[in-house]
Amino acid sequence: MRLDFSDCAYIGELHEILKRGLQIPDGYGENLDALWDAVTGMIYTPAEITVIYLPKKTRTSRPR
Repeated sequence: MRLDFSDCAYIGELHEILKRGLQIPDGYGENLDALWDAVTGMIYTPAEITVIYLPKKTRTSRPR
């Protein structure tokens, strides 16, 4: 299974990609607790998951 978050700009989009990719049933709460519940009990296992995130731009300024 391959999850590509390269075009993800908002947290809601992240959860939608997770829901579709992992085939999480309706009722998924779209938060980290619900995600943990889903990956530990709602998806078919064993599962191999590859997560891809390629930021559109690199931070150019240093944090203060």
